[in-house]
Amino acid sequence: MLRVFRGIRGRIISTYLFLILISMAVLGITLIWMLQNYLLSNLESNMANQAGLVSNLISDPIALGEFDQVDAQIKDLGRTLQARITIVLPNGKVVGDSQFNPSNMENHGHRPEIQKALHKEVGEYVRVSSTAGLETMYVAVPIEAQGQVVGVARISHPLQEIKHTFLKLRGILFTGIIIATFIAVLLSLKLAKGFTEPIESISAGARKITAGDLDARVYSSSRDELGELGSTINYMTQTLKEHIDEISQEKSRLENILHTMVSGVVVLDNHGLVRIVNPAAEEMFGISAVTSEGKHNLEVIRHFGLNNQIEKCLISEKIIEYEFSLRFPEERVIQCYIAPVYRDKKISGITLVFHDITKLRKLEQMRADFVANASHELRTPLTVIKGYVETLLNGALDDRQVSEKFVTVIDEEADRLKRLVDELLTLSQLESNRQEAEEPVLVLGIITLVAEEMRQRFQEKQIALELNLPGVVPQVKANPDRVKQILVNLLDNALKYTPYGGRVTVGAEEEENFVRICVQDTGMGIPSEDLPRIFERFYRVDKARSRQMGGFGLGLSIVKHMVENMGGSIRVESTLNEGSTFWFTLPKYEAVG
Repeated sequence: MLRVFRGIRGRIISTYLFLILISMAVLGITLIWMLQNYLLSNLESNMANQAGLVSNLISDPIALGEFDQVDAQIKDLGRTLQARITIVLPNGKVVGDSQFNPSNMENHGHRPEIQKALHKEVGEYVRVSSTAGLETMYVAVPIEAQGQVVGVARISHPLQEIKHTFLKLRGILFTGIIIATFIAVLLSLKLAKGFTEPIESISAGARKITAGDLDARVYSSSRDELGELGSTINYMTQTLKEHIDEISQEKSRLENILHTMVSGVVVLDNHGLVRIVNPAAEEMFGISAVTSEGKHNLEVIRHFGLNNQIEKCLISEKIIEYEFSLRFPEERVIQCYIAPVYRDKKISGITLVFHDITKLRKLEQMRADFVANASHELRTPLTVIKGYVETLLNGALDDRQVSEKFVTVIDEEADRLKRLVDELLTLSQLESNRQEAEEPVLVLGIITLVAEEMRQRFQEKQIALELNLPGVVPQVKANPDRVKQILVNLLDNALKYTPYGGRVTVGAEEEENFVRICVQDTGMGIPSEDLPRIFERFYRVDKARSRQMGGFGLGLSIVKHMVENMGGSIRVESTLNEGSTFWFTLPKYEAVG
């Protein structure tokens, strides 16, 4: 029951009840007052009429002084009119009374109604009668004879009956007010329910919406302002849902972009605290997005130079490009773009975009090394050629024996230049990823052919050339000329770096979707620190010895590009002073055919 009077429904019921009670009270008081006035006015009017009648009947006896006759007549009239009639002379003496003996009554000249009647007016007054002891209404009219007031006729009537009537009417009225109040409460409950149910429905729907259920709707059958409010809330919710869906989709797209970006992205607030870290940045700096959130960038990236640039960006509000090096989790060169993020025309944070340019810097270094190495390799034979030509021009040309020797050297150096240029052109073609003409190739046949062609050179150096081949291996999809060139290059290297009495073994085996070919020697081996760079252009482990043997350091780089262009891979394993094993793979023909 108490719940009924809580909230807006309780306020509505209380308001209705208060207004009804006030209205009923005002109405009751007004009715009682009006009824009382009506009864008293009616009584007064009747009494005035009766007094006027009495005045007319006894005016002559009064004028003649026949007071005994007056008293007798008044008593008869009193019984007839059922009222107390009193006759008073102008001097206040009572000469007749329908209920009491006039001679025992006090002077009435001071009575207000008597005073008023003596002035030819109808006198009316209500007071407790000194004779009867009851609250009584007195009405007095003048008794006139020949234009003179010769006395006053007064009629009095006790108000006890009227009061009793008032009490009855008041009780009836109060009962009516109670019944009306009860009915009003019931009506208020019904009206309040009809008014609050739409509000409660709207409130329930709004609570669901507030809780995040944007599919919830407000249902209101009313067609008034509440119904319009419900429709407005539904429209607002639908619009909000569409906006949130759009924001969610946009956020999802941005998250997908961030997650798939190769560049690292870190977003900071304007205090330098980390708010967003994408996977590329996690991998780049060896950090976790979850544990990094809320930490200062110095705790996460740990680079004072970068932090200084971030502070500079916050002050200047300009995009800054900054390059720095990392030692952990691995050595990297990082290029960073630092850009301010604005909200309401104020900087709210910083976006850091990181590019790993380690490979780019290495390529730049390799290019510089290539230019230097190529220049050096070209300069040496050119210097020799120029020196011998100048010597010949200065007179040595006349000495046939000397000139033939010089021309032979010039020819050898020219051949060396040609080989260098040919290898550079081959490497350039391979690096341009030109498609090789591939076909099914029998690897065992090419291995056997190359071994037979080079066996004489191995015998001259007393190096054993062994073939460790299975009976059958699948065909590979490759360029047969390139496969032959690869084998020749690898066997040539093995021959150069394997001492007299050594051994070189060529093998082949099937490996999943590839055929693996290996060239193993018992030579001097390769130091471990040189292994990562062994396939770089112009890289030589022993530069002096390589030049003596006529090498430029391009052979293994050419081999690597050939293998990779045909869909394979090449690796090297080596132990210093024990030997090296070069192996490469080529895809099976049926695996790619």
